[in-house]
Amino acid sequence: MTAEISIPLLLILLIGIPHGAGDILVARRIFQTNYFKLTLFLTSYLIIAALSATIWFFMPLYSLALFLLISISHFGLMDTEKTKTLPFRYLRAMIYGSTPIIIPATFHTADVAALFSLLIFEEHTFLANYIANIFPIWLLSCVIFFLSGEKTLKHQFVEILLLAIILAYLPPLWGFVIYFCLIHSSRHTRELLNSLGSLNYNDCVFLILTILLSISSILIMAFHFATDTFDIGIIRATFISLAALTVPHMLLIDSYKGLEKFNPAK
Repeated sequence: MTAEISIPLLLILLIGIPHGAGDILVARRIFQTNYFKLTLFLTSYLIIAALSATIWFFMPLYSLALFLLISISHFGLMDTEKTKTLPFRYLRAMIYGSTPIIIPATFHTADVAALFSLLIFEEHTFLANYIANIFPIWLLSCVIFFLSGEKTLKHQFVEILLLAIILAYLPPLWGFVIYFCLIHSSRHTRELLNSLGSLNYNDCVFLILTILLSISSILIMAFHFATDTFDIGIIRATFISLAALTVPHMLLIDSYKGLEKFNPAK
């Protein structure tokens, strides 16, 4: 496995995956000592993830497109959570959430198309080209945001601009790692820790076991998907697992507002 592939994927596994594993701590806070409800939650969570992964194998192209759409929504909502009461929240969420997808597809179209082809198990360039064609809309939205946004939001515009430059310069995998691990995951982790407060021994045990189980499952899937090389297998396993886990994660955090259920001050 080359360093260009192994290092970013290792960072995703060690930094990106743990931020989602924190969902177990959210569930523990919500259900407290009601172990029946906690077990029901975990079972439902795993079933939703398993169904999402299963559907991917039957409809990989549609599953990939849906994964990109829900990622835009999840990324955008998380990145604008602290400024949700300020104007243009949904425009800003759309810009934030789509930047990690539109910019790589625009400036590294062939590489993104190759990555998409691995994930849907066939040669395919249409989706990457289609996303690249949306770049003018993204750019126009940025202009509208810059001209119409309040002065307090200018720093967000600068952040988007810097992120876009990084994503345009770096290879797609590295660009995704920079955003997913250093920006999105770190933001969610801070939000999670602020809501949870101090972690006790059992919290740490549950979190570590969840992380180890997630990483082990991905590695097992990687060997299964390694049709030609292990590189292909680990890329497929990592991103399909991310897609499958994003569905219940988004339902808990964005739809159910899990962090607010035990933190009324939010």
